[in-house]
Amino acid sequence: MHPSPKGNVKHKDQYGEQAQHGAAGTDRRLLGRGHEPSRHGAGDWRGKEHRDQAARGLGQACANYQDTALVDLPCTRVECDEIWSFCYARAKNVPVEHAGGYGYGDVWTWTATCADTKLVPSWYVGKRDTEDAFYFMSDLKARLTNRVQLSTDGHKPYLRAVEATLARTWTTP
Repeated sequence: MHPSPKGNVKHKDQYGEQAQHGAAGTDRRLLGRGHEPSRHGAGDWRGKEHRDQAARGLGQACANYQDTALVDLPCTRVECDEIWSFCYARAKNVPVEHAGGYGYGDVWTWTATCADTKLVPSWYVGKRDTEDAFYFMSDLKARLTNRVQLSTDGHKPYLRAVEATLARTWTTP
């Protein structure tokens, strides 16, 4: 840790260490604090800004790892699906002043799973719409080396996204 006027601040390369600990099951609250005892007490998180900075850094470290390690994958069968969740409240219970705002309401995690290895080569968190389906399918295609047998639940945005990103670029042998 390097001292600064705002307390202990991690350098960007230290977030990779956080990602390793997070994958090993370390409590996420400890990741934000680091591994040194706080002079402000064991429960000190140094405020919301510190937690947000730690979460963004950890997320960026995970994205960087995924972008370097999960490329040129030889998957042949891929299964795609979406997982529903929510932030703050379910869409129908979000207060009017927060309706439609980022971070409030329904959230969908798009996942692609290699049927043979159970590896998740691509995932995306967003809405369950055509725009996010395009982004998700484009990311998946960039990670694969071969044509794949793609299985989905038939959600309509998949049809448009697959046609635009996969079908036009991969020719039939």
